[in-house]
Amino acid sequence: MNSISILWRDSRVRAISSQVLVVVIVLLLLFYLAGNAIVNLERLGIQYGFGFLGNLAGYDISFSLLPFDFATSTHLDALKIGILNTLLVSAMSIVLATVLGFMFGLMRMSGNVLVSSVASAFVEVERNVPLLLHILFWFFGVWIALPSVREGAEITALNPFGMDVLYIHNRGVNLPFADFGGQGWLLLVALWISTAAIAGLWVFAKVKKARTGQDFPIFMASVAAAVVIFALIWIVGGIKTTWDIPEAGRFNFSGGIEVIGSLFALWIALSLYAAAFIAENVRAGIMAVSKGQIEAAQALGLKPRRITSKIVVPQAMRVIIPPVTNHYLNVVKNSSLAIAVGYPELVNVFVGSTLNLTGQSVEVILLTMAVYLTISLTISLLMNIYNRRMALMER
Repeated sequence: MNSISILWRDSRVRAISSQVLVVVIVLLLLFYLAGNAIVNLERLGIQYGFGFLGNLAGYDISFSLLPFDFATSTHLDALKIGILNTLLVSAMSIVLATVLGFMFGLMRMSGNVLVSSVASAFVEVERNVPLLLHILFWFFGVWIALPSVREGAEITALNPFGMDVLYIHNRGVNLPFADFGGQGWLLLVALWISTAAIAGLWVFAKVKKARTGQDFPIFMASVAAAVVIFALIWIVGGIKTTWDIPEAGRFNFSGGIEVIGSLFALWIALSLYAAAFIAENVRAGIMAVSKGQIEAAQALGLKPRRITSKIVVPQAMRVIIPPVTNHYLNVVKNSSLAIAVGYPELVNVFVGSTLNLTGQSVEVILLTMAVYLTISLTISLLMNIYNRRMALMER
């Protein structure tokens, strides 16, 4: 009895015990709900299970990163395409939103009235208009207003070296398509090697900075390493590339690859909307840095750019990262609004088409929730790891 009371006085034991208790209660609740759902489905004569994923889809998808044929592809193939399309627009939006967010956040802190006013106007407009309206504006107000297919071939063609390689029109963008003759896997090998080499350079730069206090040109070294690795694998592997160039016809294009306009409209809307919130987080992070440190750096004669990059931003990142993580998660979840403009992401493809054709509402919704939960937890894990690396180390 005494040993139990001693263990219970330990805060770590109490914390772990309470977490285990919560997990058990949640699992029991889920088990009860699942059993109740199965009983009700059987009473209504509705089949349940995930066997429908192997059935033929019977519908087409307007844009996919994988081959898809409505006559031979299954609902599982449609699920994969929906996940990939969601990850594509989410990754594109997160990258652009981060760049724009930092840019507008720094602009809001500028001493130039015009620059700060433009940034403030952007933030206020983006944050106070619903995201759905932004998406509809960029699709119906901007993209649909572009020239038609026939006019786009004449107005928006990009002609380097006398070849038409890019067309922009109200249906989307036509781009060249590269065929590596079955050797594309070598480029993936080059990507993995380049990533490992760049990670090694970053570790080397950090160690050198800690030992000598000298900076290492990490950006230029990373670019050079990636270029050299790709060039060597390209030459040694004998990769041969043939380009499929889009050709404009009277009513359509042949050759190349067509990227639908709803992807670009959704990308721009998600990026600008998230960038407005990230800009405020950046401004808050910069304001959290003590002015005394900035004044001390100015007294030492450091240039404003060096003060920002070496003193202000590294300390501000500790304030910026946690809320920015939430905005990254919101970008992924808000991509489901793409159904309003017809972009075939997860909700549009799986919940919209598969659910209507199969009637397996419980299974479809559960799979969709599981996908979003997995993506969100993965982003949270990566950002928490990065946040711990940026946190102050107590000695």
